[in-house]
Amino acid sequence: MFKRLLPRRRVIDQVIRSLSNEHSGDSKKNSGVSYKDALGDELLNAVDSVVDDLHVKDAVAKKAAKNSLITKLMSYERETFHEATAAQMQEMLNDKRVLALLNSVAADAGKAGAASITGARIRHERRALLLLRREVFYQALQSGMKSSEARSIAEKAVAEAHEKLTSERKSKIDQQKTAEKEYEKKEVEKTEREQKLYDYALHMAEKMLFHDEILGDGTETRKSVGPDPNAPSLLKGTKRLGIFKSMEDLREKSLGFWSDWNLRAAKIFNQSLGPENSFEEQIEWTKGGKQWPYPIDNEFMIGPEAEVPFYDHIFLERHLPGLGIPKDGPIAHFMELVCVGLSKNPYMTVTKKNGTSSMVRKLLQ
Repeated sequence: MFKRLLPRRRVIDQVIRSLSNEHSGDSKKNSGVSYKDALGDELLNAVDSVVDDLHVKDAVAKKAAKNSLITKLMSYERETFHEATAAQMQEMLNDKRVLALLNSVAADAGKAGAASITGARIRHERRALLLLRREVFYQALQSGMKSSEARSIAEKAVAEAHEKLTSERKSKIDQQKTAEKEYEKKEVEKTEREQKLYDYALHMAEKMLFHDEILGDGTETRKSVGPDPNAPSLLKGTKRLGIFKSMEDLREKSLGFWSDWNLRAAKIFNQSLGPENSFEEQIEWTKGGKQWPYPIDNEFMIGPEAEVPFYDHIFLERHLPGLGIPKDGPIAHFMELVCVGLSKNPYMTVTKKNGTSSMVRKLLQ
């Protein structure tokens, strides 16, 4: 909307400017509004008093401050004027009579421009023909002819040359227009051939692609073709061939290679896309050994220790007689304390616990 109104706004400004210039008689003198007329004497006197108070002795600073204040006040007045006249200008642009006047002014301006271009071309041709007649007349006089003969020859020669050039130019323009029409005709034919190919591609794609997709705006679908219930079935014959006598011995068999192949292809495809959410990501971490499985099992991936009973970790005193430890005394008491400490250690295997007992026995020897 703003793009359509902007040229009209410019035409209005031009009309107002032309009317103001017609009444004033001096466009250069009244092209801009003086700051004295815009601000008024009272505001200018206030500006002078403020500047005199700020800069008492510095004339240069006083002049700069005065110009700065006047510039800011003028910009404020201009903004206030535009804000106040915006509604009236919009109302004027919405008026049909004003729009008709603007359109007529624009049309007259276009006609005046075209007429001025045509008049300039005619004046240029006349000036060129006059100069050419003078040149031919001068050449005829130089060749020894009389002035009357030279004038008549100059008139005839220039007229004949002008007529010949005009006819040649007209024929060239006609040829150029004919060539342009032929080119446009070829382009239209080429466009029609290409459009036929595009239509054919669309028609074939409609048949070959998207058989079950919704067409158009979603209200119509393709017609589904169902089986004919009246057609004879090949699997329901009354006469049997007797090839398979006992159906109990027949079993369904399938090659595991193809099922594994499909699972492997699906796995590779899913890995290339990555996990879709945090649950699939945690599943991959669990399969890779990066996260404990749920529910939490403290014996997860415990290894060979899963086959060792718990009492082998607790009752370690039964191995002391085999190590040659006495039944009484400080050594026996110390070894009992060692066995109690090892039985409470959940991080050591049974083999390491027995090896620790043997190591302590060797240190006590």
